[in-house]
Amino acid sequence: MVLSVLGMGAVSALGGSIDEFRAGLEGHGKPFIEVAEFPVYRADSSGLQNKRSQRALRRIDSFTRMALLASFDAIKDSGIALKDMGRTGIIFGSAFGPLNTTFAFQDSLIDDGDKCASPLHFAASVHNSPAAQVSIQMGIDGPVQTLSAFNHTVSGVLELARSWIENGIVDTVIAGAGDEYCPLRGYATARMLNGIAPSGIQPLDFDKCSYLPGEGFAVFILANGEKPSKYGVLKKTSVRVGIDESNSILKDGKNIKALFLAANGNNGEGETYAKINAGNIPVRAHSHLYGAFPCATALSIAAALLSEENSVLCAEYSGDGELNLYETGEK
Repeated sequence: MVLSVLGMGAVSALGGSIDEFRAGLEGHGKPFIEVAEFPVYRADSSGLQNKRSQRALRRIDSFTRMALLASFDAIKDSGIALKDMGRTGIIFGSAFGPLNTTFAFQDSLIDDGDKCASPLHFAASVHNSPAAQVSIQMGIDGPVQTLSAFNHTVSGVLELARSWIENGIVDTVIAGAGDEYCPLRGYATARMLNGIAPSGIQPLDFDKCSYLPGEGFAVFILANGEKPSKYGVLKKTSVRVGIDESNSILKDGKNIKALFLAANGNNGEGETYAKINAGNIPVRAHSHLYGAFPCATALSIAAALLSEENSVLCAEYSGDGELNLYETGEK
């Protein structure tokens, strides 16, 4: 079964909308890079203030704000009205979840003890908090689920969305994934860079490390492939595909116009990407626009859907010697 992509929303270092994301891909916008110990690609979710009151947003943390804004943006981009909220599902994914809130809760637990730890931080620290907030803010009564499988998270979200629609559980799925930056990730990155920080990610230079952390959230409005779609369809999502099989698909596949890599400047992963033989197929990677984080694959897929109207094959290194492949096609 294929999935129609009815609309997309994106919050990233390029801005808080799919239009700003598109502009960045076209070279008309630059990512916001915060420089401290090393450069960090920071997302902008300030546009959410124009969609919800300060009172509604008062207790919503930074990670959930990204998910909310991307969801509102995706609905607007789709141009559809979600009339039967009981037939609309939400599936979100995150490798790390709301990191800043999680560590804020841990700090309150350490500083104030079990009895005085922050209940607000505790409630917002769970991975499912963004999906729950989208359900509440949009009045969606359908099933809600959050997945976390590190670099396989985005694949899992898309596969579950396909299953829900194929089995008639829902008609439409708001599917999204993302991660946020926090100081602990900065500490880990500093240890990895060993004091030598690049000025920006060079995703297709596989021989050196140009890894820099980022954050963001991408949301897709998905429905049965029979529905008209301005972005085309997702034909296949494969969670575990080896390099040999990816090369076979590239060799034998028809109408494959481009190969989109979720390369992020990590030269360890780059060694695997370098083994992919794309032949005469153009190869692109866009992490230099939004930074590196496990669920950045969702932004890579958004970039593929925006960049090509016909069949496209996108590949993501999974971190264990295998690749995740996403094949899209014109609707």
